[in-house]
Amino acid sequence: MVRSLILILFFFSSELYALVPPALTTYDELAEEAENVEAEDINSSYWLIVIGIEEYDETDAVVFSTRSTNAFTIAAQRRLGISKRRSMNLVGDRATSGRIKDNMTQILQRVQPGDTIFFYYSGHGIPDIKTNEPYLLPKDKLPETVVRDDFFKLKNIYAQLSASKASKVVAFVDSCFSGSTDNKSLFHGVAAARLQPKQVSVDRSKMVVISAGTGEQFSNMYKEKRHRLFTYYLTKGLIKGKSDIKSLYHYIKENVEETSFELGESYLQSPTIEGDLQIVF
Repeated sequence: MVRSLILILFFFSSELYALVPPALTTYDELAEEAENVEAEDINSSYWLIVIGIEEYDETDAVVFSTRSTNAFTIAAQRRLGISKRRSMNLVGDRATSGRIKDNMTQILQRVQPGDTIFFYYSGHGIPDIKTNEPYLLPKDKLPETVVRDDFFKLKNIYAQLSASKASKVVAFVDSCFSGSTDNKSLFHGVAAARLQPKQVSVDRSKMVVISAGTGEQFSNMYKEKRHRLFTYYLTKGLIKGKSDIKSLYHYIKENVEETSFELGESYLQSPTIEGDLQIVF
């Protein structure tokens, strides 16, 4: 009788373990790789702005965004020599609209001529259904109402970065602006149809942007690795020492396209690049 009870308990606990979502496990191989990178000397002219949002107050989560944001931050700080004092990290509950506005304004005021800004965003991108203008979505904003706040219009975010005194701006945007992420619509009562956002131009004299996918595509999770697909290969590229924008982009694009192809036709994702392709860091 005792032996039977033990067997039943073992079976039951095994079933429970199998039900635990991968996102709840703490070990992160990518973050460990980043931690083991030999740290470069601190470059006092480098600044890092990081915004990563997984759990939203009013819409679906961006699964694995927190893990990916943290792994990218470690890799960027160590590989590029960016000090924590010159890093703005707004992740999870800290990535509210008010904090994003205040912190970005403060850090951009400190940037000096000759400096380089690295900007990273992982979260939902939202198209204005009426105008197709793309927006970033803070944790505490509704997809339907963020379009009333011009601060989060993507072209205005880029304009603020370019208007700073920085000589170079490098932006990584792990988001899509089609109104869907991981094949789900972000608008209540709307099917997962993909909208076509407006193309946003950048200041080609000083700025370059690598984005997760083309207009109508959406950014995917990389379930096997428990990361966002784009950020996984962005971080891998930094760890491998890809220090010019062209080689980093080609590494990301090749791997993201190949991996997303294996997920199926509706998941195809092809990262894009726009701006100054000669930037080296």
